[in-house]
Amino acid sequence: MADLQKTFQTSFRDAMASCAAGVHVITTDGAAGRYGITMTAVAPVTDEPPTVMLCINRSARIIPILSENGSLCINMLADEHQDVAEHFAGLTGLSPEERFAYHIWHRGKRDNLK
Repeated sequence: MADLQKTFQTSFRDAMASCAAGVHVITTDGAAGRYGITMTAVAPVTDEPPTVMLCINRSARIIPILSENGSLCINMLADEHQDVAEHFAGLTGLSPEERFAYHIWHRGKRDNLK
């Protein structure tokens, strides 16, 4: 039964990955270090106050880093940024720190890494 469940999970994940969605790189920087991940599970909730929802697996490596850093930046990617999405999804073999060295990043108004 466990094998069947694993097969279903893999099939479900593959099917959802083929759905059209906006692609984002979520970045954080602070006392816990700099880290980023590629996400499609980003949705607006309300504009008063401005609120978005991020759905991140609770076992993702970014969770404790986000918790300690206390801030994040949502970077919306365009079609020409496919390489950025692949780097931060871990598909290119770059380490988390090397992913930031590959592209130009700067600090936003609230000192978030963009």
